[in-house]
Amino acid sequence: ANRLGAEENWTAVLSGGEAQRIGFCRALLARPDILILDEPTSALDEPSQLRMMELLDEELPDATILHVAHR
Repeated sequence: ANRLGAEENWTAVLSGGEAQRIGFCRALLARPDILILDEPTSALDEPSQLRMMELLDEELPDATILHVAHR
């Protein structure tokens, strides 16, 4: 059945890592001038963390990015 119009509680459906990846996708699609990230990779493994931040640098070279992490 087609569920495109269905509403879901995405915090209950998606894992933390999945939700963070969707956040990165939204940022890449929106292409903001300023991007503020609070623990954007906390649920990702280290290689994925590095790749996601590299991807932002590559795809949003003119954006100002504030990345807050507790590492």
